[in-house]
Amino acid sequence: MAPAPNLKSADFYEVLGVARDASDAQITKAYRKLAQKHHPDKNLARKEQAEEEFKCIAEAYDVLHDPEKRKLYDRFGKEGLQGGVPEAGAAGMSPDQADMFANLFGGHGHGGHGHGGTRVIFTGPDGMSMDADGIDLSDIFMSMGMGGMGGMGGMGGMGGMGGMGGMGGNMSMGGMGFPMGGSRSRSSHRDSCAIRSGTEVVVHGLNKAKEHNGKRGHVRSFDGHRGRYEVQLEDGNVIHARVENLTQNCVVQVHGLTSKPELNGQAGQIAGFDGASGRYVVLVQASSPTVVSLQPGNCILRPQTCVHLRGLSKDELNGSRAQIREVDVQAGRYLVHLQNGKQIKVKFENVLC
Repeated sequence: MAPAPNLKSADFYEVLGVARDASDAQITKAYRKLAQKHHPDKNLARKEQAEEEFKCIAEAYDVLHDPEKRKLYDRFGKEGLQGGVPEAGAAGMSPDQADMFANLFGGHGHGGHGHGGTRVIFTGPDGMSMDADGIDLSDIFMSMGMGGMGGMGGMGGMGGMGGMGGMGGNMSMGGMGFPMGGSRSRSSHRDSCAIRSGTEVVVHGLNKAKEHNGKRGHVRSFDGHRGRYEVQLEDGNVIHARVENLTQNCVVQVHGLTSKPELNGQAGQIAGFDGASGRYVVLVQASSPTVVSLQPGNCILRPQTCVHLRGLSKDELNGSRAQIREVDVQAGRYLVHLQNGKQIKVKFENVLC
């Protein structure tokens, strides 16, 4: 039996009076019923109050009816929708966030409520359990599955990320293997600009198959003639998507933040992309794991990352596939190798992974 609507609740599901696993049809039905009941034109005697109630109902429906927004809300709450930075420490991480955090970093997590808030226990790939209650969660980053992230040499190599200082143009990013300045990476791939098979991605922005937006999966192959990737989703479905509808779960370094300068120089991993705001959702290794919404210009990608270009003055280059070859932090630019064989320099904000 569905719960009764509660317009005073901060939870969108409770506002509409639907279960958290409600279908889109159930959400729409609940919204229409409430919207009709609380419409200001039908409540002239208390019009101001009805207007506030109607706004509350519309806001809840706007989020829960949109697959991508609903995914973000389910994982990060309202902060994830607003680009905020909710703390994801042991006492502040929800069970859903714990599961997502653990899945992204190669293990499994579950949460339960104790005296100090949410208690989070992670089980690493080797089966060892770790209770996050009262310990530094940076240890979890170093013990989970990030060692398989292509050349990172295990998360232990990231321990020095916090003390990178000014990051000069020829700086090397510790164990993450970010060659800077004149150091060039090599690629032996036939199509160096195509996302590699096996890469984990998040789907977004689909118009004809919106039910798949927000789902995670991995790339199986790339069809250069059609310009589409074959993606195996976690739910077993297989889709064919353009590069602009996929975001890779890339490892990044936070850069150039003014609102949260303490995060600059920290390592993180992209967990999703909000097409409406043009921001990544990033899990950052700080003093405690933190979820933050970042512009692409604030995320430094690694050399050899396959990307696509946007926002360039030469419109014919927008949408082009490319591979990052060099990273110049001081200039805020990548040297990228285009699919046509040419190389150009582009600003950090003109690249999406």
